[in-house]
Amino acid sequence: MIMNDPRLPETPRPAAEEVRKSLAGELSTRSRLAYTFLLLVDLTGAAALGSLWLTEPALPVRTQVAFGLLLAFALTWSGFLFWTLTRRKVLLARHRVLAGRLAVLFCSLFTLGALALGLTQPDQRATGLSAAGMGAFLLLVAVALLISAQRRFGELTARRRELERELAR
Repeated sequence: MIMNDPRLPETPRPAAEEVRKSLAGELSTRSRLAYTFLLLVDLTGAAALGSLWLTEPALPVRTQVAFGLLLAFALTWSGFLFWTLTRRKVLLARHRVLAGRLAVLFCSLFTLGALALGLTQPDQRATGLSAAGMGAFLLLVAVALLISAQRRFGELTARRRELERELAR
């Protein structure tokens, strides 16, 4: 990044008060509605999964474990969405990194579980391996989003340090 290049027009910089207002701003109505919708869908899925798990005591152990993990995933996402809605603040880059880490963790666990199913259960080989393939694709997407979020967080952190140095002068 070239600073103070006389050939480039000077870009207006927002005043410190404008930046503070922007950071303290609330989520837009559109974002709140989207997060609320996602929270409701997630809680509905968790309730359906939990009720199936509780009303079917004769399920095989591997199914019980899978239901427990999926319910934990759903409730974790619900917690993240609820936290976002209750803060009512604009999400910063650090929050995107957290969401990316959750996505990578959950996609990894799903992929490993599906792969284990496909490799250890001959009668479920095709199902397990195809689910593992889908999980691997989703894992690649989650890793790409995490890398992007971490890169953006790094850029913003570097910019903050640069601004702090400028203000200190």
